[in-house]
Amino acid sequence: MEIIDWTYIIIISLCAIASIIMPIARREKLWVYFVVVWIAEIYVFFFQARYVFEIYFYSVMLCNFYLIYYFLKKTPLWIYLLIVYAVVSVFVIMKGKLYNEIDNISLILLYLILAFHYFITQILTPNEIPIQKKQKFWIATGLFIWSIAYAFNAFPLYYLSNADLVFMKLVNNIFHYVTVFSYLLFLIGLNCKNP
Repeated sequence: MEIIDWTYIIIISLCAIASIIMPIARREKLWVYFVVVWIAEIYVFFFQARYVFEIYFYSVMLCNFYLIYYFLKKTPLWIYLLIVYAVVSVFVIMKGKLYNEIDNISLILLYLILAFHYFITQILTPNEIPIQKKQKFWIATGLFIWSIAYAFNAFPLYYLSNADLVFMKLVNNIFHYVTVFSYLLFLIGLNCKNP
């Protein structure tokens, strides 16, 4: 294991702990997301799980349900998006293919939609609390940055893994660093006093 892997495990552990002990994060039930991520990552990291793709697939699905709720719970849109996401998830499970290109595209789009929805809502309905003191700002920013990095990681994974292994490793390493950075942003958000 590399230093970046250990750094990632430490940061997601801190996020899981902060999501449980910080009052605003606990009230927003952010522990649901961070504990699921922590369990999946710890299991894969320490036990080199046989079912890595299945573990990630189902943990990502559960986290996505939560993120839809977290970002859209104050709008009627969240119920419809949850229903659509549930139907698509059932379809993906029934077809038996885990993590294909369509799943990657839908994951990226979901995270970008959630982040953009938050940013647009903040622009259209400003208030006296500075945006950098809001928990959701940091979570949305982390999701946005991670989504862009994931797009640059996921698609070369399919198309360049055999053609240019050196470039693929570089892209993957950059993605690992961006993931750690995104979780650092999440950690900042978890420590905010405003939702």
